[in-house]
Amino acid sequence: METQIQSFLDHVRVERGLAENSVQAYRRDLLKFAGYAQKRKLPVKKVTRGEILDFLGWLYQQKLDSRSVARHLSALRNFFAFLRREECIAEDPTRNVESPKTWRTLPKALSIEEVERLLAAPNERTPLGMRDKAMLEMLYSSGLRVSELVGIK
Repeated sequence: METQIQSFLDHVRVERGLAENSVQAYRRDLLKFAGYAQKRKLPVKKVTRGEILDFLGWLYQQKLDSRSVARHLSALRNFFAFLRREECIAEDPTRNVESPKTWRTLPKALSIEEVERLLAAPNERTPLGMRDKAMLEMLYSSGLRVSELVGIK
């Protein structure tokens, strides 16, 4: 399996132009799966959906959170899709595997004192300060995202 992993990593590095950090993350995740498969004497052509699900369950047993498990599954999906395109395997075992649900944390709200300090920060005697104050008040009163605010004409 390590030969196929190296081919895949070369592909994502050269063909898709992924950053080296992304390539290394793929390498770590795929080598973890390769070690898991090797312990079970499971060649890449024999990997099934059931084995993928077992691997994900094993990751949870290793105390990984759902975000990390989802990242591993993403790496496996890309890897097996590559193997399928290269005709190394007949079926993609990740095809109907659902991603784990990840918890989204709520943003931290500012206290009243923090909001007051923020609104008092711009120097209203300068044009930029007046603009900054108007932008802060618009953010505070409307609930806009910063990306939405900067798009306003």
